[in-house]
Amino acid sequence: MSNYKMIPTLGLADAIKLASGRLMDFSGRSRRSEFWWWMLLVLILNMVVGQVLAFNAWLSFIAQVLVMCLGLSVTARRLQDTGRSAVWVYVSFALGILSNGYTASTGFAERIMAVNGNADAMMKLFESESSTLGTIGLLSVVNMVVSLLVIIFCCMDGNAEPNQYGESPKYVAE
Repeated sequence: MSNYKMIPTLGLADAIKLASGRLMDFSGRSRRSEFWWWMLLVLILNMVVGQVLAFNAWLSFIAQVLVMCLGLSVTARRLQDTGRSAVWVYVSFALGILSNGYTASTGFAERIMAVNGNADAMMKLFESESSTLGTIGLLSVVNMVVSLLVIIFCCMDGNAEPNQYGESPKYVAE
């Protein structure tokens, strides 16, 4: 087996340039530095969009889904760098859309905000909407578990050797 030498970590500017140039490229592999710098940008953008559009749950939901699409390809490549299938990120993304879409479609968040901290009104709402709350809770928990697994996988070091997804973006054979 050959020895491998590590290429230096990508900085913010290089990582963003690389990831933004591969937005529609779901093949190959991505380093952790490329993934984390890009996802930091996507998450900040998603928070800003969520705050700006907070007045409308559906508009906010649609805009945030579109922003999160910016992270799909780099996450797929990051998973592939660790030898895992990109299916993990697709399942996580679909569960997030399902969970948040169901919450937006039921208007549950707006009804909670409407009670404005009134404990009695909150209890009545929870009693009358227990099945909705249960569905939202179940979808949210399943989404969190799958998302946590994706995050854990993305934290792992990629394989130094080539794998079924291509050459390592971090290690070169000496």
